[in-house]
This record gives sequence, structure tokens and C-alpha cells, in this order.
Amino acid sequence: RIGERITCTEVMDDVMRNFLARNHVDHVFLIARWKTSSLENVAATLDWMKANHIPVTLIGPTALYEAPIPRLVISAMRSSDPSLLRKHMDPSMVDLDAQMKKLASDRAIPYISILQLQCTSAPCPEGPWPELSDQEHFNALGARIIAEKIRETYGPIA
Repeated sequence: RIGERITCTEVMDDVMRNFLARNHVDHVFLIARWKTSSLENVAATLDWMKANHIPVTLIGPTALYEAPIPRLVISAMRSSDPSLLRKHMDPSMVDLDAQMKKLASDRAIPYISILQLQCTSAPCPEGPWPELSDQEHFNALGARIIAEKIRETYGPIA
């Protein structure tokens, strides 16, 4: 069990140094709450995985909103303004998605752009409920929708 004192970075370092270096895995999907400041570490991680012959797919950032998405969806629907979600989305995620795609492409590593598949208007054509439960995390319905979109767009992975 992971205790509260262990950070995500420490867990990832441990997985790479101890688990991945010593065990065979079929495929790694690298996903996190990405920030522009993470790009150098992402590049180093991809290089390490390639050097160690570990198949990897890089998953890009999700849309990030300045308020919980259910609240924004209700506001968008009440005001009949489907673009309201986009207005409250962090625009830096679009640039980050492009930078991460290039990192993967430069290394011949598959890349999945979640941002390009997400619904950023309200209501979503896939259904009346928002895909996210807060500002960035998929709810159960949203996870199913995104998984289907990934399969349709990228085909079977790994």
C-alpha cells in the first residue's frame, strides 16, 4: 500500500528502477497530470524505456478546467453557450499536447492525444452528462467514451 508520504515521482522512480528494470512487461502506457515543466523528464523516461526495449505509448494531457466541469456544463446549458467549456479550459494544454506529440514522434513512440478526443462543448454529442467528474478526472461514463474513441481513432494498442 502506498502511504501518504510517498509522492508520485518516488513511486514512478521505484517502478522504473526496481520493477521495469527487472521484470518483463508487454507494454507501458505513460500517463500523468502533465505540466510543461515535466517535458525534460518525460523525454528522459521515453529514452530510458527505448534503451531498455520496453514498448511504451505516451498518453498526452487531458483538458484542464478552472472550475469543476459539472458546474460549467450546467452554466453552458442554462446560457445556451456550448463554447463556455472551451472558454474555461486551460489553453496551455493544447501547446503541451503538441510538444508531447513531438517528443513521442522524435523517438518513434506511439502517442495518444486525449485532448483531441475529449468533448469540450456542452452538451456533448455522445450524451448529456459531462465526461469529467471535476476539473480533469474522467467519470465512469467519460472513461468508457474516451476508451471507445481511442479504439476508433488509434486501433488496438499493445
